[in-house]
Amino acid sequence: MDSELTSGIEDTTIKNVDLTNNLLEGVYVGHGAQVDGLTIEDSDLSDNLNGVGISGTGTNVDNVLIKNSKMNSNNNHGIIVQSNAEVGSITIQDSELNSNTLQGIMIQTNANLNFLYIYNSDINNNLGSGLAVNNAQ
Repeated sequence: MDSELTSGIEDTTIKNVDLTNNLLEGVYVGHGAQVDGLTIEDSDLSDNLNGVGISGTGTNVDNVLIKNSKMNSNNNHGIIVQSNAEVGSITIQDSELNSNTLQGIMIQTNANLNFLYIYNSDINNNLGSGLAVNNAQ
């Protein structure tokens, strides 16, 4: 099962959930979604295309907290922000982004990310970079 957030979401918590082995993202925010306050805690978002994907023109996201979670062994990225998405802040705390086929964290394709905070987390053994920023603002 993948989880797609697409409109008018505030103060949402995903806790103690396994979102694994999906064809696409474990959690996807896109298609013009307006999200303020998304917490992913004590969850596993591994073995997907991407663990967390935020994408698309008109997509506005703020106050994302990823805590005590795993985004490992995804086919592309642990976390990807791309395609003109506007993101206020993402905080990653006490989490793992390991052994992804591309990057642990990828910010690309005209995405606008204002603040990225990473605390006490492991970002190791990704085949690309641990953190990559490409053509983003």
